[in-house]
Amino acid sequence: MTDIVIKNAKAKDKEYFLSERGGLRVRIGTNGSKTFQMRYTFKEKRKIITIGSYPAMSLLEARNKAEEYKILIDRGIDPQEHVKEIARKEMSQLDGQIHIVIAEWFQIYKTKLAEKTANRLESLLNRYFLPHFCKYDENKNIISSMKISDIKQRDIIKIVSNLQNKLPETARRLLNHTENIWQYAVSNEFVENNIIKNIDKNSVLLPQQKKHYAKITDIAILGELLRAIDTYKHSIIHRCALQFVVLVPLRAENLAKLRWKYINFEKKTLTIPRNEMKVKNNSYPDFSLPLSPQAMKVLEEIRIYTGWGEWVFHAATKIHSPVVHESLNKVLRSLGFGDEKRGRKQTIHSFRGTFRSLCDTYHKEHNVSYEIKEAALDHRFGNKVALAYFHKAEYTEQMRPLFCWWANFLDEIKKR
Repeated sequence: MTDIVIKNAKAKDKEYFLSERGGLRVRIGTNGSKTFQMRYTFKEKRKIITIGSYPAMSLLEARNKAEEYKILIDRGIDPQEHVKEIARKEMSQLDGQIHIVIAEWFQIYKTKLAEKTANRLESLLNRYFLPHFCKYDENKNIISSMKISDIKQRDIIKIVSNLQNKLPETARRLLNHTENIWQYAVSNEFVENNIIKNIDKNSVLLPQQKKHYAKITDIAILGELLRAIDTYKHSIIHRCALQFVVLVPLRAENLAKLRWKYINFEKKTLTIPRNEMKVKNNSYPDFSLPLSPQAMKVLEEIRIYTGWGEWVFHAATKIHSPVVHESLNKVLRSLGFGDEKRGRKQTIHSFRGTFRSLCDTYHKEHNVSYEIKEAALDHRFGNKVALAYFHKAEYTEQMRPLFCWWANFLDEIKKR
């Protein structure tokens, strides 16, 4: 048997073999595939082991491998079992490596997150966690990593402690996510205990400083802002988006990615699928809000310009993409509402705080319950039992008086 003979061998109706002494042969498949095999006897049993595929493996390489197998047989080792044992060892070395465990966990966990949030989490782990336990090639690809079962509690504490000196909130998020990762590892028997769960976070982490978004609650300044928005002339899309979010205080991401199919003009409602909300629990219903006459008027106006497409507010230059919410924040700054020290800073997200604060301040004017006000912002509250009932309740129509009051309240402010 020579390389030329193998190369020129053609497929036939049935598979056939090219053989030589010592048990080495080439199987020619009906589809033209060529595979090196070795026939041998082990403990009085005839066996066949596949060596490799031609031409990826040369005839010389196949002969050398066959000789290695013959040596194993002489030592009383079955080549088939030898190959299986090598595969088992390789799998054992991979099994439980921290980067593989994290990859498996992330594939499941990211389905509960918005794409942007999932990308931030992946970046967090790749930047601040995995480098402590992984080996990389020259292209920064992970070659291997420490087994999760070999990682100690003190390793995690050291990472978090060093990180929080510069990025305390990042350190807090990292510790919380690693606890979830270890719980996944426990469930899948990579480790016996969740070592992160036993870490005393109060002794490891610095006290958390809650971030408060600057918001305008002064009626005079708010009236000035509303009039400035109404007279903004540089972009109809930007103006309408700002007018709408004042009336319907959505999260910035939900406002930017609002689709026409979410608007029911007949029922005067807006419904955003649960998987696009910050809280993506599938047991909760989609987020639905009633639309005031003023909000409907804004939608009717912008529909003339964007109703042909998918997005209610598309980007200025990329008309098939949603508006970037930071561009709306830029408009607010250009209108003179970026100075926090003077109480004149407002962002897209701030409108939620403005709405909530003034709803509380003027509670006697609308007399809407706490639950309704929280539902209007898709906020969660109470214990698990309360949450279960809260999110199963249908508050859409109960919110209508609140949003009608809010729209009329804003109209009054603009006149002052």
